[in-house]
Amino acid sequence: MSRSVYRRKCTHDAARLGNAVNDLCLTFSTWEGESRRAGTRSRYTHGLNGSAGAPPSQKVLVLVCLLIITGCDRLDMYDQPRYEPLEASQFFGDGLSARPPIEGTVARGALRDDISYFTGKEDGKLVAQIPQAAYRAIYDRNPQRFDKSYDDVEPATLRRALLERGQERFNIYCSVCHARTGDGDGMIVRRGFRPPPSYHIDRLRQAANGHFYDVITNGFGAMARYSSQIDVADRWAIVAYIRALQLCHNAQLDDVPADQRDGLIKLQSSDEPQDASSEDVP
Repeated sequence: MSRSVYRRKCTHDAARLGNAVNDLCLTFSTWEGESRRAGTRSRYTHGLNGSAGAPPSQKVLVLVCLLIITGCDRLDMYDQPRYEPLEASQFFGDGLSARPPIEGTVARGALRDDISYFTGKEDGKLVAQIPQAAYRAIYDRNPQRFDKSYDDVEPATLRRALLERGQERFNIYCSVCHARTGDGDGMIVRRGFRPPPSYHIDRLRQAANGHFYDVITNGFGAMARYSSQIDVADRWAIVAYIRALQLCHNAQLDDVPADQRDGLIKLQSSDEPQDASSEDVP
């Protein structure tokens, strides 16, 4: 609350308090008049020694005035001598009360010393691999899930966690345009918006991982930037999931581990329609 607003509020409250005091005095005066006409002698009219005392209305008025003096005269604790936001100052040469940070000041947690992790580039070129800091970030997000230190977690476990997080974020932020399969036929496109390119074209399959991170961060073409909605760790998780979509769409049998190929072949053969067996007609 600014000082001017507080002063207006104090003036308004004082006016309301004055009206209340007047009403209270009028009530006591009416009560005293009725008592005198009835011939009664109130203990409030005379003191203990038999001398006339002050009317109750005057006593209440004096008490209220004392409360006002003690409560509103000293405002140092409430209205402290301080600068309001963006208030001018005659103390500093530039006339500003808010001081700019010292050159080179870094906010806590905002050092961003890992250039490839925060920009997707290294020496001005897009990075080809997902930085290790992305796996560390997925571990720090929920270390209880792994139940062991970061150095003892299997790389495959970290990759799976990164993909699961990426799938979740992709379905929330990206699938409306790119569709959940990444073919660019999302619900927004079906409503008439411009379709994005499919992730499965050769140009994007051969693009570096840093390209997808840079597009999420800074936008590209008709796509706006998502740096304010998606944090750095989640951007890399989405990049990892995009790579998984591309692999699934263009995977070959040789890409499947040898110990799992037989099971995949059996599953594929069980899905194929079977020819109906002919029966001899007597």
